[in-house]
Amino acid sequence: MALESASFINDLDTTNPPSTDKRKQGDDHLRLIKTAMKGSFPTSTKAWYNPNAASKSANYTVLATDMNKLILLTTTGGAITMTMPSLVSGDAGWECSFIKVTTDTNPYFVAPPSGTIQSGEYTGLAKTRRCIPGRRTRVFWTGTAWIAERVNTEPLGAVIPMTIIGTTLPVGYEWPNGQTLASASTNYPDFYAANGSSGVVLDLRGRVDAGRDDMGGSAASRLTSSGLGVAGTTVGNAGGAQTVTLTTNELPAHTHTFSATTSTNGAHTHTYTGNGTTILNSGGGFAAVDTTRTTSSNGDHTHTVSGTTASSGSGNAFSNVQPTIVLNKILVVE
Repeated sequence: MALESASFINDLDTTNPPSTDKRKQGDDHLRLIKTAMKGSFPTSTKAWYNPNAASKSANYTVLATDMNKLILLTTTGGAITMTMPSLVSGDAGWECSFIKVTTDTNPYFVAPPSGTIQSGEYTGLAKTRRCIPGRRTRVFWTGTAWIAERVNTEPLGAVIPMTIIGTTLPVGYEWPNGQTLASASTNYPDFYAANGSSGVVLDLRGRVDAGRDDMGGSAASRLTSSGLGVAGTTVGNAGGAQTVTLTTNELPAHTHTFSATTSTNGAHTHTYTGNGTTILNSGGGFAAVDTTRTTSSNGDHTHTVSGTTASSGSGNAFSNVQPTIVLNKILVVE
């Protein structure tokens, strides 16, 4: 019987060859099967493993035969590490996946057999941390390097506002409350590397954030030491206060006016007492000076008045806060 035409596996006719075919025609069928197999798997230069699943709850060295496997991780007993297999350049394209299936706060780590691993856009890591439950991380071998997918699309160090009421921190995130992450280089290797080899977290409690004044390299001079009291060109610098009390120097220049009127009827006398001495009079001889004299009553004059006005105001601090709504904020650390 003539052979069917087949370029791929699906083209093969499972009813061929019929039992009536001669034995020598079997060679033709075998060659046809080979052709269809090579057409269907043109790049198959190594073993192919169909996807399946396995469960792990302790440290594990992944095998080359775990290719395409989904490894389900339980971390209720503590942090665990998945060490990738030693592969060669011909194994390029090898991959497997990890999913943490428990909701505890313990992480798992993915480590290369030697050297470093790349976590998303972050390179040169001895290992990479994952803690968020129910998120798949695929790990690839490029032929020369290991790369692990990140489960967050936000960059490390990003802050996410949350409108959910409560104080429960979502698993796999941290509060940006000024703390230093414990053993950051070991427990938070991704964030530690991205944060300049530091586990210090900025304190955003009760603060509104502002863009760094020189983002992109050119300072806008909107947040400066002379205005805010803090240089706006350094990430982490903070300033401002909930309330403000003005000083006299902070008030605009101004004057206070008041009026005072004196009487124009100023005629009056002054009486004074002499000292009893004698003077030479016009007729010759001496006469005693009167001991009491009175001035003329023509004494119109003015008075200059000075003083201060009565004080007003309390000097109390006043609110310095714009219309505000309070949200939770969480920090991306993996």
